[in-house]
Amino acid sequence: MQQHSQQRMISIVFVIMFTSLVIVCCYVALNKIKQNTEQNIKNTMQTVLISVQEAHHILVAQRMIAIESLAESPELVRYSQELLAMHSAKQSTKDSQALHQLRRTISPLLNKFGDRGFFIIAPDFISIASMRDVNIGHINLIHQQEPNRLKQAFQGKTTFIPPVQSDVPIHRGFGYLIDNADTMFITTPIADQNGQIIAVLALRLDPIKHFSDITQLGRLGDSGETYAFNKKGILLTESRFAYQLIKTNLVPLGQSNISNLRIADPGGNLLSGYQPTIERKDMPLTTMAEQAIHGKSGSNLDGYRDYRGVEVMGAWIWDHQFGFGLTTEIDKSEALQSYYDTRDTFVLTIVFTFMLGAVLIAIMIRGQRLAKKQILLANRNLEHKVQERTAELEQAKRNLSYVIKELEVLAITDSLTNLANRRHFDNQLKQEWKRCLRHHKPLSLILFDVDSFKQYNDRYGHSGGDECLVQIAEMLAHSNLAKRPGDLIARYGGEEFVVLLSDADEDYTRAVAERIRDGVSQLSISHDCTKVAESNHVTVSVGFAVARIEQELTPEDLLVQADEALYLAKHSGRNRVCQYLDTSESDNVTKMHKKPTES
Repeated sequence: MQQHSQQRMISIVFVIMFTSLVIVCCYVALNKIKQNTEQNIKNTMQTVLISVQEAHHILVAQRMIAIESLAESPELVRYSQELLAMHSAKQSTKDSQALHQLRRTISPLLNKFGDRGFFIIAPDFISIASMRDVNIGHINLIHQQEPNRLKQAFQGKTTFIPPVQSDVPIHRGFGYLIDNADTMFITTPIADQNGQIIAVLALRLDPIKHFSDITQLGRLGDSGETYAFNKKGILLTESRFAYQLIKTNLVPLGQSNISNLRIADPGGNLLSGYQPTIERKDMPLTTMAEQAIHGKSGSNLDGYRDYRGVEVMGAWIWDHQFGFGLTTEIDKSEALQSYYDTRDTFVLTIVFTFMLGAVLIAIMIRGQRLAKKQILLANRNLEHKVQERTAELEQAKRNLSYVIKELEVLAITDSLTNLANRRHFDNQLKQEWKRCLRHHKPLSLILFDVDSFKQYNDRYGHSGGDECLVQIAEMLAHSNLAKRPGDLIARYGGEEFVVLLSDADEDYTRAVAERIRDGVSQLSISHDCTKVAESNHVTVSVGFAVARIEQELTPEDLLVQADEALYLAKHSGRNRVCQYLDTSESDNVTKMHKKPTES
């Protein structure tokens, strides 16, 4: 009996020791799993933040290119000069014809990108043009709130203006007007024909539209949210939780776009019925917002309350270049759900093991084996869930990569003709020049423009002129002219087009040039005021030049040669192809120092 009691005591001690050992092992394993889970969440959030920030930078760069192109247009410069003259003479510009024409010129660009309006700002910082009459004649709000950035524009730099308070109410949601709502601008200088900066053009961006389309790609899981905010801690993007905010009376019913919402900690979970005792304007900012607006980027995996009072994990970054913050957050309960599931599994396993061990040693051993199997199963489930989260992130990254590639294409494409733009052509010319120089290959350049295009515009209007250029561009794109990797067809400017041919001799280049001239002629675009003899349709004059490695030339020299050949084609009767020949080879080409002003 005593021996049996001793054996029972030994069994009990063994069970206790074994159970204690299992508890310790489980505790260590759970700690390790939690640490790995938190590290994966942190890496995922930081990757999302960097990707979204880079997408914003690319989008702003693309918009800067668009506004620079607009500021260089002759119509905008002319209208700005007229408005400046009226402003200098102390005359109101509100009812001027120049303002009316300027609004008609800029409206298509505003509609294309969903912008809210524009300003023409005089050197004394007075708004002399706007989509709203109420803005005109007053000190511009950019100068009032971001004077240093506006001065950069007057010094010749295209500048992004971070979120500032609007001087007029702005529509949000279903017709709601928001006072002092955040608004953003991109500013660029307007220069006259002599290159002298005379004024500044500012386009008013919509923060909600600008940020939300990209930040929505950074949502993790069912409760994850990526959003932007200004230096006052005000939300700049649409909230994923609009329904919850309406339900908790944080925003009015029917208002879908959340604006002027302060990212404050209410002190408790509003979704669970917590009622704050102070107004939202007096609440402290959330842990994330407080650090971010002071320029501190970081993350928090211990958990903090967001603007709904829900405990979240988050990572954030402050964009010093553009003056706004970005954060990505996810409910802590969802982020650690896989860990909680594993923890519960471990606890159940320990209890079950202890119960089996208290009954019989043999059952305890069997229970231990079962526990190990369940632990392995739990780990596999955790790994599967991590893989699912990783797959979701990879899909989000692929979607974001697609958006970035689309933006890169837009940055090198002419918006009217969908051909390569001037910027892309200049870069391609330099690269091909170096490559042909390295491999001792010739490089050819074809430059052509539409004959009597000014008369065409006068007769058929600018929209007709644009349609003419689009038809020519479509013909070029489908003519299989650019066969080699280094070949390029681009819109050079106005009615001028350029074709870059790598490793092409004179005969091949002339054949391509004749195909272009003949292709345009076969389009049979009516032109009853052309100056081309015996023709009543649109034609082009073509000039080309071929650079060989033996010649001491630069890319700019090749452009000048092609331009001179085009000039010769114009003065030889138009609707023809001319090659540049050095004066030492032929007396048929005379280099001109002054070129005609008409096509």
